Amino acid sequence: MNYDGEIEIVDSSYNNEVVEITAGETLYIKITDYDLSIDNSKEKVIVSITTTSNDTETIILTETSGNSGIFTGEILTRTGTLVAGNNKLDISGTDVIEVRYKDTEVVELSTGWRSDTCDVREGVTGVVEFISELITGTGVDSYVINRELYIRVTDNDMNITSGVETVKVTIEVTSGDSEVITLTETSGSSGIFEGSIGTILGDKEYSNGTIEILGSDYVTVRYIDDIDGNGYRNQERYDTGEMEEEGEIKIVEDGSGSGNELTGIIIGDT
Repeated sequence: MNYDGEIEIVDSSYNNEVVEITAGETLYIKITDYDLSIDNSKEKVIVSITTTSNDTETIILTETSGNSGIFTGEILTRTGTLVAGNNKLDISGTDVIEVRYKDTEVVELSTGWRSDTCDVREGVTGVVEFISELITGTGVDSYVINRELYIRVTDNDMNITSGVETVKVTIEVTSGDSEVITLTETSGSSGIFEGSIGTILGDKEYSNGTIEILGSDYVTVRYIDDIDGNGYRNQERYDTGEMEEEGEIKIVEDGSGSGNELTGIIIGDT
């Protein structure tokens, strides 16, 4: 008796079909075709994989056991320069992936080709910045020593559930101190994450929940963007500001709009 075969893009358990994949993940493929189980040995099936950005790869699926009629295989996906035939599927954030194999024993009237498709998830490029205060704050480029640093990450990719999520950032200063802090989503679906850390004038002391500053240090916050708008994975985003001592004079534009009139203000004089 002949059977119509089926090919599916599935998760790593090979039990659940998937409709979307992220660059950098493994693409798992499953064929169910009892006609291809010829004897007690593990048979093999050739599968063609193509993308709308024109990568083409061929992989071999192996029967899970003799006479099972179920064949599985996988291929790693990645972003970057397209290289056909390198045993990696090069994809971008707007691709559609198609997997195909030839069903040689066709019951229904068709070409005999069996296929399945899935989309590539297009990410949102995350942004990290120092801000003047939580919730309503705007971007700043300097802070006063002995006061809080406020940080915001905007990255809707990390809004995974309806609950409040968290992300981590690393704070570094040029004199050597470094701290990792957790930012919390401002609401269950905002995709905006905020947090703060205290600063103090003094020598570096790691992992104490405070940033030690020496004089006019520069401070940098770094965030790893899991997937950006181009589908690239694990991209570093950062922002840098200058630390000023309390009462120090800093030259800023006076807001007159002339572009060349400057005035001195006392940092931290509030």
